[in-house]
Amino acid sequence: MMSVDRARPCAIGRACLPWLCSLVMLSAPAWGEAVTLADLEGAVIESRVLSERVIRDERGERQVRHQLDLKLAIGPGGKFESWRTPTAYSARGVRRGKTRTASGSIEQVAEHKLLGGGHSVWILAGDSLTFLNTFEGSGGRGGFKDTILFTRGPQGLMCTANNAFLREDGKAGIAYISGITGRNIILLSSKQISSTCRVTNKEAATR
Repeated sequence: MMSVDRARPCAIGRACLPWLCSLVMLSAPAWGEAVTLADLEGAVIESRVLSERVIRDERGERQVRHQLDLKLAIGPGGKFESWRTPTAYSARGVRRGKTRTASGSIEQVAEHKLLGGGHSVWILAGDSLTFLNTFEGSGGRGGFKDTILFTRGPQGLMCTANNAFLREDGKAGIAYISGITGRNIILLSSKQISSTCRVTNKEAATR
């Protein structure tokens, strides 16, 4: 079972696997005005999160600065397409991983082969859109949480982005396959240091 902040009931319905429901025990800040799928239809969300990470692989333990760029396009009925591009900055220079693409429906659990394999789901609740991803294949353990928090402004929806890793109880580190090197790594710690986020519509995003 993953270590999480506060519990709320699983809201994924019949698609929710029992062990994934434990991941849906999300941190639940005081909600503002709820955001609906209708509000998000046609929206393109773009975020960039920068974090300081300590990792261990076959070369030993080291610190890296990691950047994750996300683009998420939401269509009718909660259908989505996403693009994630990781970049690492270290003493060895700058390395950019391949852009990982995905598609599906919000609140529908999907199995994936990325980063060693696992399951993932986007959940819309209150004023937050949260992505949960488990690391299960190739010796993986732990999970990842990506939270987009919405507020309403004069020009429409605005957003902030936060990333966090979920540690399995009683196990040290998060184990998965790096999206940059393609090798098995163990994440020992991660601290977010900055983020940007914006919401546009599809027409504006293509201009």
